Amino acid sequence: MGGELRETSKLLPALMAGTRDGRELILPAANSVEAGLIAYRKAKLAHHLIDVCNALKGGAPLAAASAHSLPPPAAGSRSC
Repeated sequence: MGGELRETSKLLPALMAGTRDGRELILPAANSVEAGLIAYRKAKLAHHLIDVCNALKGGAPLAAASAHSLPPPAAGSRSC
């Protein structure tokens, strides 16, 4: 336990519930794909607990999760 925020599986239902309640959500950066799917302005990404602590104490803000968090489509993929 070094403080790294690790990817959490099956996070989307919890994210959806958090958005309904209007809560600020701090997510592991490894979950940026799920965070990008909800397009919620109060969703933030962090790599480490130190990043979260610093942001809460007025330091560098956490990165906002957005649709831009999604990786680019694979070469040769087609849209419907």
